[in-house]
Parts: sequence; C-alpha cells; structure tokens
Amino acid sequence: MTTLKDVAELAGVSISTVSRVLSNSGKISGETRDRVLNVANELMFKKGAVLNSIDARSYTIGLILPDHGEFFHDDPGTSFEVRSLRDSFEKNSHRCSLFFYPVGDSTSAGFQDWVDSRKPDAIVLSDPPSDGVLLDAVIATGIPYLVVNGKVPGREHSIVDFRNEFAMRDLVSRAIAMGHRRFLVLTGPERRAVSLNRLDGVRSALGSAGLSLADQRVVMGDFSIESGYSRTKDVLTDSVPDFTCVIAFSDYIALGAIRALRERGLSVPSDVSVTGFDDIEIAKYSEPPLTTVCRSANGYAALVTEELLRVIRYNDGLDFVTFWFTTPFVARESLAPPQ
Repeated sequence: MTTLKDVAELAGVSISTVSRVLSNSGKISGETRDRVLNVANELMFKKGAVLNSIDARSYTIGLILPDHGEFFHDDPGTSFEVRSLRDSFEKNSHRCSLFFYPVGDSTSAGFQDWVDSRKPDAIVLSDPPSDGVLLDAVIATGIPYLVVNGKVPGREHSIVDFRNEFAMRDLVSRAIAMGHRRFLVLTGPERRAVSLNRLDGVRSALGSAGLSLADQRVVMGDFSIESGYSRTKDVLTDSVPDFTCVIAFSDYIALGAIRALRERGLSVPSDVSVTGFDDIEIAKYSEPPLTTVCRSANGYAALVTEELLRVIRYNDGLDFVTFWFTTPFVARESLAPPQ
C-alpha cells in the first residue's frame, strides 16, 4: 500500500508537506503543490485517498499535564489549548488518557505505572518541568511523543509550541523603546519550562539595550490573578514604586497586578504600565485594555494531531519535530511611555 511516506520520498518533500497538500491546508508554493499532486497521481491515488487510508486506525494518546487544580484554574490559555487537543483527538476517534504530574514532587512519580496501565501509542507532554526529568522519562519509554507549551532549556526534543522567548523579547523591547528602564517582572512557576522560556526573552531584550535582569525586580509565582495581585501588593512598600512597567507572564497575572496598583492609588498606564501574555478574551475588556502577546490556538490542535499521528506511523528514523506558532504583539492602552 502506498503511503504519505512514499509520496514524500518521490516528491522530495517532508511527510507533513504531503499531508498539507492532500488536505489542501497550510501555505504551500504552487510548484511544490503541483509536484506532490503529480507524484500522488502517478501512484494512482486520488486526492485525499492516502489520508483516508492511513487514518483508519484508532490510537490511545496520553496527555501529561501539571497537577489538575493548579493547571486548569491558573492558566486558562493553556487549559483551552489542552482541551482543544483532547477534542481533536477524540473527534478523530482516538482515545485520550490524562496523567497529571505532581507539581513540587518528583516529576516522574507514578509516570511509569501510568504508561504500563494505559499503554499509550503516543504522548503529549504539556508544560514540562524545566529540570528535564519527566522529559527523560517520556523519551526512555520509546513511545512517540511531542512536547507542547514550553521547551526544556538546554535540550533538543520534539516540540510544537508558540514562540514564547521571541514574543517576550519583542514585547520587552517595545517597552524599552518607549523609555522604560525599570521593570517589575512577575513570572510563572520557576520549575516550569514555559516560564523560563519567557524569562530568557526578558533577559535577551534587556541585554540588547545594555540593561541587566539582575537590576530588575523579578518575583516568581504562578499564573493566577491572585498571584499577580499579591506579588504586586507585596512590592508596593514605598509611596513611589521603583519600577515604571510590570511585565506579567500571563494576562491573569497582569489583571491581578492592575488591581493591586489601583488599590495603592496608582494609575495604569500614567504611573505604571502593565503588559500581559496570552491575549485571553477578557484582556481587550480590562480597564485599561491590556497590551499583551497573542497566543492564538487557531489550527494548533489540528497541527499537533497531524504531527502526532505522523510520528506514530513513521517513528523509526524520524528527526525531531519542530514547529513554532507565531505570537504577535497586541498593542493596547495599558502600555505607554513613562511620565
């Protein structure tokens, strides 16, 4: 039976390119599209037949997530992405099994027992711990996998994610270009890769402007409104804050920070600017509307599903999967030049 792999090899393109051509999705040059379709026709397959033939089997997809309560309540953007993934898997008749790793405990505790009992055909590791222990445990199983929502620092691994570091570097660079030099940086959990990715973006932007992260206020916490509120309130011990801009690692953190600033009689952005990350629905309706980074999930779940099925079927000899979604800057009224 002819497969996507056969078409890809003869056309001299990747398997994912063949998939996009045959499903008429994504941006493909006319020359590449014609070459792929010609090869497929030569192999006596009508458009779509290859996709239909290889999608007949049902798989068990394992989703590994941080502890249930913290994850779903404190990071709604990521939570929506995970639910979209689960819906996409199930829509395509694949079973989904969830494993919640214990935040703050041994990051691989209980993982192997879960693998042995559920026997997943593939694994999605979302929001991985930064120490790489759980990633190593996933890789050691030999089961095809993808990492989403956070690249483990210093490691090469398969990933489909948003450009967290690039987006944060762009956002902070824009704030610096407006004249900001003193920042309050409210991060996510220090043991989570996605938080460290964004912190690397802050560090890079500061360094390019001749500034140092060591000279800024950096306060670790979680992605919740409560965390943003309490951390901002804690640093507002002086009558005049020693920062002109809050860099929050999620929109929820930013909303909490805005409330704390207002309770101290400070105006946003006249006294202190505030930026977020994610562009959740409420960001455009906050007061003032929140400057942020858009982490749109459009097409995200479909691509992860497609790539995951590809690594299941062609895992032998397959190079790392690497795909980055764009994270555009969203300018609103909460960021302005310092007074």
